[in-house]
Amino acid sequence: MKPSIVLAGVFLAAASILAACEDDLVLVQAQTRQVEIEKQKPEEAVPDKVEPEVQEPTDRADFFRQRAAKVDILWVIDSSPTMKDEQEKLAANFKSFISFMESSGVDYQLGVTDMDLQTPGRQGALQGSTKIITSSMQNREALFAANVKLPSTGNADEQGFTAAVRALTPPLITGVNKGFLRPEAALFIIFVSDEDDKSPGPIEHYYRFFEQLKGPGNENIISISGIVIPFGGCPQGTQVGARFSDLAKRTGGLQGNLCASDFSKDLESLGFSAAGLKERFPLSDAPEPDTLRVEVDGKQVDPPAWSYQADKNVVVFARNSIPKSNATVKISYTLLGKKPT
Repeated sequence: MKPSIVLAGVFLAAASILAACEDDLVLVQAQTRQVEIEKQKPEEAVPDKVEPEVQEPTDRADFFRQRAAKVDILWVIDSSPTMKDEQEKLAANFKSFISFMESSGVDYQLGVTDMDLQTPGRQGALQGSTKIITSSMQNREALFAANVKLPSTGNADEQGFTAAVRALTPPLITGVNKGFLRPEAALFIIFVSDEDDKSPGPIEHYYRFFEQLKGPGNENIISISGIVIPFGGCPQGTQVGARFSDLAKRTGGLQGNLCASDFSKDLESLGFSAAGLKERFPLSDAPEPDTLRVEVDGKQVDPPAWSYQADKNVVVFARNSIPKSNATVKISYTLLGKKPT
């Protein structure tokens, strides 16, 4: 074979290989570009999801449950000889004291003790043949009248605070006074005297005792009031009840006037306070006042049974219309500024 022919064959073979390789390179690059193009191809357009338009609520309904009222009421009465007439007034006006509680379904019980710490059988012990008078007793008025008319031979050293402490602590509360202090009930103490308290020690000591009597966090279910000689005095009074009034003020209680010829109004106020029912209902938002609708146990109640106080955003019930114990209260309204025009 001639060398030129062999060389030509080699060149032809090399050219074929190169051509083949170039073809392969072109194909690979084309495939690569094809892939890249496919990757960059935009996705098909998807219609935007249409969200339903959310309407801001314009109406509101607030629901409340009236507290289940249960209260233990301790009367601590001065039994010195000068208090006979006042005891008669208490007995005569007892109906004024319990009328609101009874019409409102309050579960109450009453006990009477006196301020005599010297005479055996007293000294903080509950008095009367029926020592604990309950709201379910048929003859409760007669029983209270009998218990409140204490023998007017009591010691003139009126230690009302000490008598109350003894009545509510062992050994009396676990002995002769057992059953009076219910763990789940509020406590309402009423002092009645024509003298000031003469218990030893500062008022702060007694305030702390009564405040802690129901345990931590329950200070608001204890209240102390008094029917005593007011500042300024009165003809039949001998001494202003300054300590009694001070303790009442500290616990959010009331002060009745022992000088009054008729105790009915003071006893009515004390009974209302003792019941502990809620009369003010705060709203969760500001209403259009003329859209307010109030229902108690499913029945609509209209003004003047209640009124709206815009500055405090509360609905306030009149005293004779306060929802009873355990009642359901619904207050519905249109939000302020959302009333249709």
